Amino acid sequence: MGLAEAKQFARDLHDEAFAALDSFGPAAQRLKELADYIVARSF
Repeated sequence: MGLAEAKQFARDLHDEAFAALDSFGPAAQRLKELADYIVARSF
């Protein structure tokens, strides 16, 4: 898996995580923020 594929895979997992957390409502906000951070980090 190359870099582009890995980034796409991470975005796909991010989307799946958000969908799974939606049922928890506002209680899952911190987990969503963590998922955003993990996907957006540049190191």
